[in-house]
Amino acid sequence: MEHTQKRILSMLAAAVLAASPLTPLSPAPALPVSASASRALPVTQAEDEPVSASPATTIVTTTTTTAKTTTTAVKATTTATKAATTTAKATTTAAKAATTATAKAATTTAAKATTTAAKATTTAAKATTTAAKTTTIPETTTTAATTAPAETAPVFEYEVSEDGKSAKLTKYNGTDTKIVIPEKLGGLPVTEIAGWTFFGKEAIKEVTIPDTVTVIGNSAFNGCTGLTAVTLPDKLTSIGSSAFSSCTGLTKIVIPASVTVLDEQAFSSCTNLAEITIPETLTNIGAGAFRDTAWLKAQQEENPLVVVNKILIDGSTAAGDFKIPDGVTAIGGTAFSNCRGLTGITIPKTVTKIGDSAFYNCTSLTSISIPDSVRTIGYQAFSMSGLTAIVIPDSVTEIGGSAFLACEKLESVKLPEGLTTVANSTFTACASLSDVSIPSSVKLIDARAFAACSALKKIVIPEGTETVGFGAFTGCTSLTNVTLPDSVANIGPMALPYNEDLTIQAHAGTFAETYAEQNEINFKAIGADAIKGDLNGDNRVDSRDAQIALIAYTERFAGNDMGLTDAQIKAADIDGNGTITAEDAQNILIYYTERNVAGNDFTWEDLPGMKPET
Repeated sequence: MEHTQKRILSMLAAAVLAASPLTPLSPAPALPVSASASRALPVTQAEDEPVSASPATTIVTTTTTTAKTTTTAVKATTTATKAATTTAKATTTAAKAATTATAKAATTTAAKATTTAAKATTTAAKATTTAAKTTTIPETTTTAATTAPAETAPVFEYEVSEDGKSAKLTKYNGTDTKIVIPEKLGGLPVTEIAGWTFFGKEAIKEVTIPDTVTVIGNSAFNGCTGLTAVTLPDKLTSIGSSAFSSCTGLTKIVIPASVTVLDEQAFSSCTNLAEITIPETLTNIGAGAFRDTAWLKAQQEENPLVVVNKILIDGSTAAGDFKIPDGVTAIGGTAFSNCRGLTGITIPKTVTKIGDSAFYNCTSLTSISIPDSVRTIGYQAFSMSGLTAIVIPDSVTEIGGSAFLACEKLESVKLPEGLTTVANSTFTACASLSDVSIPSSVKLIDARAFAACSALKKIVIPEGTETVGFGAFTGCTSLTNVTLPDSVANIGPMALPYNEDLTIQAHAGTFAETYAEQNEINFKAIGADAIKGDLNGDNRVDSRDAQIALIAYTERFAGNDMGLTDAQIKAADIDGNGTITAEDAQNILIYYTERNVAGNDFTWEDLPGMKPET
């Protein structure tokens, strides 16, 4: 009987377990980690605000939705864990019930345990489902970023010099009206205020600059309209272009004696700046440095020609004929720019430099005499002026680009011996230019140097010139004859115009001949029919031909080979006696001087003792 009861109890327990199997709990799925919650993001900056000086400063952004979702997931996982525990307890209870002495009690207990286990299993399943749902964030969900407070940007930003010994102030992020620039940043002395550092900071009223600063960059304080007081340090050497331009609140400035460079428009449009102290040592004053200031207006009322430290810085109110005072060493940039009432100017022999745009758009200025003291003519110096002719002395070694651009009335020009480059666009659009003399010292005729000179019919490029640049003579629609020397080895694209009648004259077998063939330009070899007096084959007679003749005569007199071709000997034999003499060299020089220097209508027959040519 006891054996039978035990067997029945075992069967009942097995049946209960088989009828209500316990569903094993799956582990809660791993919670996905939000990318926005795990990635370090840089401090956000507005477009017009500087990035923090500390590149390592970051903040972690997360989303409110992610935070809430993660909390719910954790709670759900906890519920699932508790449910699993309940299930385990219920299972244990069921097992114990199976061993109860009476079948009835065991059956009842087992049934209750089974019900409890089933409920626990259901609860665990729901909790697991909740956890799974709450940890899934739809891709379309928009989360609002919760940004941690960013570190405040430094008041002064700076860069360290390449040698690591000094700092350059590059940006001001403050809002103070009175600024004291520190002597040191990052433990290094501040030696420079970079360009645009305080640009447009209209609220600034006073600035104190430390003695360590030697350079103030371009437009550093441009547009600081509220600035009323600034003290420049005693070690300052350079004030950049437009550094204090449009600081309309400034009424007074003292430029220290240490300053050697005051760049263009440094204090331009400081309309209330009436008192300026300029040291005598300052000799490099840029174009328009004091334009539109109350100080300059007062100076102009005293004298239309404003001279500072021997530099004529302004003559914009001049009209008629003017004589620049003796002792002036430079005509400053834009000094007479747009002075359309200027009809004549006398330049003293003390002047060595004519600055950029000095006579720009002086449409009534028809002639000018440049003394042989001048060394440099600046960029656009006479551009768009009314000049009709110009002789540039041999003392000039540099002529800036576009120096005579669009001088539409300019008919003739003699360039100086010693000039090595005819710069970019020097004579572009000089529509009346028909007579040009290029010296043998020129190595480069740069891009567009004579472009659109529509009246130019012929040009002789002398021996010694190596390069004719891009578009040098493009648009010269009347140009039909170009003489190129043996020395030319490079001719740029569109250097010569596409004129059907254009002919290149050069020695046979030279680069010029090859260029003519490749570009289908007419070519004529020179040398066979030499021009009288032209020994070097450049289609003109000048002092160089006379020198060649004299050297040839000296060699012949010494019993040596003269080193001339038969054509050259024929061209040098001016008196027609069959040989070259000192008189021939002298006659060539006389002919050149009379025609090209004195400008006389002179022929070979006008030479003493010469017979008319037959």
